[in-house]
Amino acid sequence: MINGIIIFILFLLVYNPSKYTISVPKVFKIPKIDGKIEKAEWNYANKISDFIEHYPKEGRKEYYKTIVYLSYDDKNLYIAFICYDDLSEVRRTLVPRDNLVNDDQVGIYIDPLNRKKVSYIIKTNPIGVKFDGIKEAGLRIDYNYDLEFDVKTGIYDSFWVAEFGVPFTSLRYESINDTWRINFIRIRSR
Repeated sequence: MINGIIIFILFLLVYNPSKYTISVPKVFKIPKIDGKIEKAEWNYANKISDFIEHYPKEGRKEYYKTIVYLSYDDKNLYIAFICYDDLSEVRRTLVPRDNLVNDDQVGIYIDPLNRKKVSYIIKTNPIGVKFDGIKEAGLRIDYNYDLEFDVKTGIYDSFWVAEFGVPFTSLRYESINDTWRINFIRIRSR
């Protein structure tokens, strides 16, 4: 299906584009999407950390560490977030799909055509509420566009996690294009 995916972290391109190009490995041991980051399941995934802040202090190293894991198989793209935080401050509300407003969130903007024209938005909060849509260049985000994807979350002593499984059938892409764009998002609503 896809021989290899290279992902650009758009959010970070302003600072050093060559530093933020990563390869995403194909895995044969599929991670179980269950809100538990099992080392054996994510061992072969690419690990990304050392993110920078966009708001309130653009360019500052993140205050609470975030780790992202990426991998894929013939059917899905897999993403896992580990979000370290003071859990007494983490906001999480059980709301209908696409209604995340004041909650902490993690997610991705994916441009699988690498044309900067269409991005798929996939996010969740610490209790697994789905939030998704599509953004076309020059237009507002269409939240009526519902993607098929799995997400499970877990809350632990000093961090919370989110695991995503995104079927390639949910994304419009060309099999000959192995360079995608992605932006990782973590929102700490305080």
